[in-house]
Amino acid sequence: MDEQKSVVCVSHNMALTMICGKICNAVTWTSSAQVCYVCGAAPTQVNRIDEIVKKDVEVSTYSFGLSTVDLWIGFFEYMLHMS
Repeated sequence: MDEQKSVVCVSHNMALTMICGKICNAVTWTSSAQVCYVCGAAPTQVNRIDEIVKKDVEVSTYSFGLSTVDLWIGFFEYMLHMS
């Protein structure tokens, strides 16, 4: 029986699909202060829609996705303050 010898090469591509805000700040080199890693907006600027829509965005950060944990925390903080 003749055995064929094969070489198998395996490579990987790590896809960051969902990460928390602290990791995202480290990966995107944004400051440790609370700023948006996509547009660089500070929390005080977020409600100023006219300013936000004019900001340049870093499209490459879209691949990091949004952390659902941060979204849920924000939602529950909103609900807590509304009651």
